This record gives sequence, C-alpha cells and structure tokens, in this order.
Amino acid sequence: MHHATRLGPLSGTRLAVVAVLAVPLLIASTAVVVADVASSNGPFTGCLASKTVSGTAATKGVIYNVAQSPTAPMAACNKGDLTVTFSNAQGPKGDKGDKGDTGATGATGPTGATGPAGATGATGAQGPQGEAGSQGPQGDIGPQGDTGSQGPQGPAGPQGPAGSNQFVIVAGDKVTLCGGLDPTGCGSTETLAAANCPTGMVAIGGGFTTDLSDVNFQRNRPFGNAWGVGAINPDPFNAGYLQAWAVCTTGTLQTE
Repeated sequence: MHHATRLGPLSGTRLAVVAVLAVPLLIASTAVVVADVASSNGPFTGCLASKTVSGTAATKGVIYNVAQSPTAPMAACNKGDLTVTFSNAQGPKGDKGDKGDTGATGATGPTGATGPAGATGATGAQGPQGEAGSQGPQGDIGPQGDTGSQGPQGPAGPQGPAGSNQFVIVAGDKVTLCGGLDPTGCGSTETLAAANCPTGMVAIGGGFTTDLSDVNFQRNRPFGNAWGVGAINPDPFNAGYLQAWAVCTTGTLQTE
C-alpha cells in the first residue's frame, strides 16, 4: 500500500514540514518505490512531485526520494519539484482554540415516565375567616317526624259554674236551596237557614238537615239567640231544602 502526503501549491525549492507521521514513509528512487517504517523521528527530507513523470517515482502529490536528513533527499529532485523537510517528532502543544458557537437546539425528547408521588407536605397555617355568604333560598319542608310520646296528664282545672239543667232543641223552617241554573238566580248566592231559641234562652249548639247529597256550607254557628246555617247548592239542575236546628238553654249571651 502506498501512503502519500498531498500539499497545496508551493513556491521556492525547499519546504520545511514539521508533522507527526504515524504511517510508513515512502522512500523512492528514480526506479523503485520502497515502503519503509521510520525507526526514528527524523528529520526527513524528500521531493514533492508537482507532476507525474513516467518511468520514475515522481507521482503528482507524492513525496519521493525520502532520506533521513535535515537538508538533502536521497537523490536529486526532478526539475520543478519541491524539496520538503518533515519530522515524526511531536510538536509542542498548541494554544487552546476559541470556543465554538453554540449549536442549534436539538429536538425535544419524548416525555419521560411519571415519577412516584411525593410525600404529603405539612399542613399549612389556617387562613383568615372569610366573609359571611348571602342567605340561600328556603329549603323544602322536610318529612313529618314521628309522633312523640304522650306527655304527663296536667293538673285538674278549677271547677266551673253550675250548668243549666233546662235544654230545648228547636227546629227552624225549611228553606229552598235552588240549583245553579235556576232562572230566578237563587242558586248563585248563599242561602241562610236559622233556628231561633225561645225568649230567655241562647243557642249553645246546633246543626242542619238537607235532602241534597252535596252542599257547600259557608257557615254553621250561633247568631245571638239562634243557630244559623249558610250554604250553596253546587248542583246546577236539582233544588233541595236546608233546615237549621238549635240546642237552647237558659243563660246569658256574652258578646265581645
């Protein structure tokens, strides 16, 4: 295998080259090219071919006629070729070069796996109490609770005044309850029936009778010394009657 050192355009007849050669030297004569490994660091001198000359060791860009000499090659160089001197010795360490420019940012790598959950941090201090919020809407009425147990019996009340032993039940006159579509219009308003107690007696109770199955009662209470019942007949076609009854007794009627 041939190893060659190629140089750019040169001027002059001799070039001093200081280099570390880690390859065999090409020692060439005008007739034979021999590959040999240098046993020393040199210096060495040879001819750098500027062109290829047929029948010689001069091949363009190849150093030939190499001799272990600081001044002269093994043989004279061809016309137009350069004499070069070089060495295998290691040169002094050069100065540190300038820092290169920062390279372009590389592409973002894939997302790494999720790490384990960290330990729970300490509880922070309690913050200040916030302002009271506005009153919310009233909630729905809850279900009715269970009936409570019966309370203890209360003490007996004071004895009331002696009651009357004289009672009279009085029936009032029957009055007509017209139907709602009666042409006279008597069924559209309340009809009142009354049972009057005898003089000197007052009504302490009462009731009514009617031959209708459905009656809308407006009142059923005492009126002075009488018991009055007011009602409306909801049936638009059928009329009926209403009669009041009073339970009367002796006494005084107290009014507000």
